[in-house]
Amino acid sequence: MASSLQTRFAGFAALSGVLAAEPSVSAAEPTIPAVVVTAQKRTENVQEVPLAVTVVSGADLQHINALGIADLSLVIPSVTFNTGRELRDSSIRIRGIGTDVFAAGIEPSVSTVIDGVVLAQQGSFFNDMDDLERVEVLRGPQGTLFGKNSSAGAIAFVTRNPNFKALEASSNVLLAANQEYRVNGVISGPLSHSTAFRLTAFYRQNDGVVTDVATGATYNDVAAYGFRGKLQWRPQDFVDLLLSIDAQRFDSNCCALPVRVASTNPIVPSTGIAVGPLNDAVALGGTNVFAKQENYGASVTANFGLGDYSVTYIGGAREWTAAGDFDVDSTPARIVTSNFSTSDAKQMSHELRLVSPLFGRANYVLGLFYFDTDVDQALDRRGTRINLITAINPDGTIQAPPGSELALVANTTIKTQNVSAYGQANFRPVDRLTLTAGARVIAEKQDLDFFRPLPSPFYGLGAFGPVAAEYSDDATIVKAAARFDWTEAFGTYVSYSTGYKGKGVFNSPALSPVIFAALPLDAETSQLWEIGLRSRWLSNRLTLNLTGFLTKFENYQQQAFDAGLGIFVVTNAGAIHTNGIELEFAYVPSKRLSISGGVTYLDAGYDYRTGPCYAGQTAALGCVGGRQDLRRGSFVNAPDLRYTILARYTQPLSAASQVYGQINFRWQDDVQFAYDQDPRFNQRAYGIADFKVGASIADGRYDVSAFVKNAFDQQYVSNVVGQGPAGGGAIVNAIPRDFHRYFGIELAARF
Repeated sequence: MASSLQTRFAGFAALSGVLAAEPSVSAAEPTIPAVVVTAQKRTENVQEVPLAVTVVSGADLQHINALGIADLSLVIPSVTFNTGRELRDSSIRIRGIGTDVFAAGIEPSVSTVIDGVVLAQQGSFFNDMDDLERVEVLRGPQGTLFGKNSSAGAIAFVTRNPNFKALEASSNVLLAANQEYRVNGVISGPLSHSTAFRLTAFYRQNDGVVTDVATGATYNDVAAYGFRGKLQWRPQDFVDLLLSIDAQRFDSNCCALPVRVASTNPIVPSTGIAVGPLNDAVALGGTNVFAKQENYGASVTANFGLGDYSVTYIGGAREWTAAGDFDVDSTPARIVTSNFSTSDAKQMSHELRLVSPLFGRANYVLGLFYFDTDVDQALDRRGTRINLITAINPDGTIQAPPGSELALVANTTIKTQNVSAYGQANFRPVDRLTLTAGARVIAEKQDLDFFRPLPSPFYGLGAFGPVAAEYSDDATIVKAAARFDWTEAFGTYVSYSTGYKGKGVFNSPALSPVIFAALPLDAETSQLWEIGLRSRWLSNRLTLNLTGFLTKFENYQQQAFDAGLGIFVVTNAGAIHTNGIELEFAYVPSKRLSISGGVTYLDAGYDYRTGPCYAGQTAALGCVGGRQDLRRGSFVNAPDLRYTILARYTQPLSAASQVYGQINFRWQDDVQFAYDQDPRFNQRAYGIADFKVGASIADGRYDVSAFVKNAFDQQYVSNVVGQGPAGGGAIVNAIPRDFHRYFGIELAARF
C-alpha cells in the first residue's frame, strides 16, 4: 500500500506541477537532469515527447528577473511579443504567428493555460509570473489536447503547489532604476498529514520610460499587486483535491506612444520633438491616459485513482475587467477628447479526462471539455472630426464650426459556448517505435448583441441596432506522429497535426450593416508537418534538439486599416505560411558552468497577391490598382533569424556559500510591424545583453544580486502603430521597459 500511494502521488504531483527538474550536479560528474512535462496530459520526459516543446523552469525565470509572459521571449527564440496601443491589444506570438486583433469576438491563435484552465481573452493573461514551477511552450498547432484556440501553439503555466513535508517561507525584494520596486512573499506548509496550503503575494511599481517634454511627467507608470492561495487535500491514497484562488490588479497611466512619423495634417501643432524611429518623448499637454485591469479566478483540480487508471477533473471560473483611455493623436491637440473603453469578460470551464496506465504496448487519454464565455465591451469616444477643424490653438483646444463634434458610442456582448471531446493514444508495435494518433471533435455556438445608439460623423456611420445574431460551427482536429528511439540518448519523430480557431465575430464600435451582414469570418485553420531530432551527448552533459517544420494557415484572421472607411477591420486574409528550423541546446561543461539557448530560422509570409497598398506606395513600388503582391512581403513581427543564450557560472567560496555571474543575450533580425509592408513600420535588427552577478550564502537561504538590463544601451521598439485619421496619419512607437540601459539589485531570503 505504501508503495502504491507513493507512486500515485508522484503522478498526481507531476500533473499539477509539484515535481520539477532542478539542476543536478553530482560531486563527480555534472549532468543535465530529466525535465518533466505534462504537455500530453501525462507525466513524461521532455526528450521523449513527439512535439516541439520548450520548458523554462521557475528558477530560470527568476534568474532573468522575468516579470510577465512577454519575458519568455528573452530565453525562447521562437517566441516574440507585440506591445499594442494598450494591454488589450498586445499579443504573444509563436513561430511568428499570433493575433493582433482588438475585438472580443476574435480569439487568440496562441492558447494560454494556467494550471489547466484555458484563458479566453488574450489581454487577460498579461499578469505577473510569480511562484512558478515551470512554463511549457508548445510550438505549432495543439488543438488535439489543448482545445480550439491554439492554432499557432499553447503556453502552459504551472504554479507551485503546497508543501506537505515542512513549513517554508521566502521573500524577494527588487529595486531598480525608474523607481522600480518589486516585493513578493511565499509561505507554505502542512496543516495536517493530509492537508497543506500555499499563499503567495506580490506588489510592484515603476515609472515609465516615456517622458512628456512639456510637463516632465513620465507615462506608462505601473502599480500592480495580487495574491494566489492554494489548499490541497489528500484524504486517501487515491484522492488528491486542490483548490486555487487568485486575484490581481494593474493600474497604469498607459499608454503614451511617442511619435515616430508626425501627423500629415498641417493644422496639428508642432510638439517641438525630434520625431523618428527611436523617439521616446511625448507632448500630451496633461492628457489623462490610463489603463486599469482586475483579474480574478478560482479553480478546482481533482485527481482520483481507479485501480491503475487516473481520472482528473479541472473546473475553473474567471473574471477579467479592463478600462482605459489613451491619447489617440499623441499630441497636445484635443482632436479626440475622450476614448474611454471597458471590457468585462467572464468565463467558466470544465474538463474531465481519463488517463490509462502505461501498458506494455499502448496507453491513451480520453477527455470531455466545456467552455463558456461572456464578454461585454463598451466605447465612448468624443471629439471633433479632423477634416472640419479650422485651427488648433497652442493649448490644444479646437476651432471648428458647429456640428463638427464626434461621438462614437457603442455597446456589444459576445457569448461563446464550446463543447468538445478528445482522445489520444500511443502504440508500441515493436520496441523503440511509438505511434501516436489523436483527435478532438468541436461544436461551438456564438451569440452577438450590438448597439450603437448615436450616429458617428467621424466614420460617416449612422446609429445601428440593437441587433443580434447567432452563429454555430463544428470542426475536427487531428494529430498523428511516429517516434523511433535509435538509442536511449538519440530519438527522432515525424508528426502531422491540425489546428482550429473559431469563426470570427468582428464587434468593432464602427460596425456597419454591410459588415454585420457578412459576419462571421471563416474559422482559422492550420496544418503542421514537423520532424524532430532529440539527443543527449557527453554522458548526459549536453542536449541538442533540432526541429524542422512546415505550417500552413488558411483563412488567417487579420486586422488591417481600411483607408476608405477610416477604421480597422478584420478579414480572412487568406493563406499564410510559417516554415523553419529550430535548434535548442543545454550544456553543463563543468559543475560550475551551465549554458542553454536556441536558434530559430523562420520563413513566415503571405501566400496571396491581393493585399492593400500602403500610403504613398506607387506602381514602381509594387502598387497596381490599389493592391500589391504580398508574397514578396514579410509577416508581422516575424524575424527571419533569432537566437538566445543564457550562461551562468558559479564559484564556491565555502561549503555553504558561492558567488555567481550570468549573461542573457538575445539577437533578432529586422522585422516589419505593418501588414501592408509600409517601410516606416520597420524595426532594424538588434541584440540585447543583460548581466547579473550575485552571492548565495547559508546553503542558499540568502541571496543578493546586482543586474544590468540592456547593458550596451541598444534602443529598439516593441511595436510600431498607425494612429489613423483621428491621429492625422501619425505613426507611433511602443517603448519597452529596457529601451535604455538600467541597473537594479535583488535580495532574497528563504526559510
